[in-house]
Amino acid sequence: SLFEEKDIYLKLFKYLLECVKNGSEPNIFIVYELELNEVYSLATKISLQIDPDQKEEYFKTLIKNLERKYLFSYLRNSITKGDYEKIKQIQEKLKQF
Repeated sequence: SLFEEKDIYLKLFKYLLECVKNGSEPNIFIVYELELNEVYSLATKISLQIDPDQKEEYFKTLIKNLERKYLFSYLRNSITKGDYEKIKQIQEKLKQF
């Protein structure tokens, strides 16, 4: 079935591998849907299959996307709490991307 967890991760893995091969950046929203350990696991598998020259750029992009993911998460929490000072700080960091 399409919605079996294993099948979804296989499709995601193939998608990320294609992005690496094409030199394109993965859709950031896909990274947002994963937990950190899942991203790490997929990144490890992909790194074994890509050209060593591409690895550095791939991991830089992945780290940047993860940083953005957690900034958005902190932003959402700060908005919920009404912490306007923290909201301003996070918005400034997001502008750096």
